[in-house]
Amino acid sequence: MAVGTALVAAAGVLAACGLAPSTTPVDLPPTVKISSASSLRVIDQAAQESTALLPQPVTLEFNHAGSSTLVHQLAAGLPSDLLITASADTMARAVDENLVGSPVLLASNHMVLIVPAENPASIHSVTDITPRHVVAKCDSTVPCGEIADQIIAANGYELRFASLERQVADVVGRVVSGQADAGFVYSTDAKAAGERVATIELPGATKYRNHILGAVTTNATHPDQAGAVLELFQGNFSQHWHAAGFTVPQATG
Repeated sequence: MAVGTALVAAAGVLAACGLAPSTTPVDLPPTVKISSASSLRVIDQAAQESTALLPQPVTLEFNHAGSSTLVHQLAAGLPSDLLITASADTMARAVDENLVGSPVLLASNHMVLIVPAENPASIHSVTDITPRHVVAKCDSTVPCGEIADQIIAANGYELRFASLERQVADVVGRVVSGQADAGFVYSTDAKAAGERVATIELPGATKYRNHILGAVTTNATHPDQAGAVLELFQGNFSQHWHAAGFTVPQATG
């Protein structure tokens, strides 16, 4: 009892001297929610680290999905401050539906063919693919599938697909796991997969680049901070775009 009384008395002395523990809440940096195309997972870490360059600290929270899915989510009311798509058409739809403000071009990349690193099917070009091979690509309703379709048509390839995915990350997953002999993905996804895959360039693929665009959403909780992040992606972030394999638009003016 004597010890307990002493502790209570000591606490009273500390409080009287203004040394009591503070109950004032700590202000945490705002969280900027980014709805971002699945092919952009490769820049998440660099993006978070680069926020140190902003005048005010923020935390980034990413929601990745196919570009079309992201627009559907926004239309359904998903909270988001910034939309980044891998398709100009998809971003245009978001603008038409008044889901975002004015978009800006951030970067671009192109489509390639990947095979497992060991390449057990001995595929060295698209012309090596036969009906017995298991080939994956994105569904034609999403940008990564639409671009693959354009390249296939332009080159006159006749291919059958055993797997049609909703996002390019799933195509990569099928090839890496050995569930597919080959897959059509973006060059940046191939680079991110590293030594797990071998990359085969597609003739004329650079004519069908996919464009990465960003825009602040109209329902943004933190529009000013989202705008600052978007400006960061346009400016001091170029080295990270390049490191991930993207092409950055040349500055004008």
